[in-house]
Amino acid sequence: MITLRYLLVLNHHSLFKLCLAASIYYIWRERNGHIFQRIGHNSDLVMPQILEKVKACASSWQNVPRTVDNITICMDWGILNSFFL
Repeated sequence: MITLRYLLVLNHHSLFKLCLAASIYYIWRERNGHIFQRIGHNSDLVMPQILEKVKACASSWQNVPRTVDNITICMDWGILNSFFL
């Protein structure tokens, strides 16, 4: 599984920002559901939602440089690599 450290070491700012934004959104949504609707889920249900959203968004990117690092990330995350230059 890709970790935050892996993203920072490879210097993939766009992917890091996407992961951060998706995490904040889904955590905030869970917080609001817990407070206002009295429903909530544990992290075992929230984490796959975050990963699926990041994969879906990253799959829609276009003109991504074909580098070893980018190909490795796509293979690790199971993202189709048809968007490379």
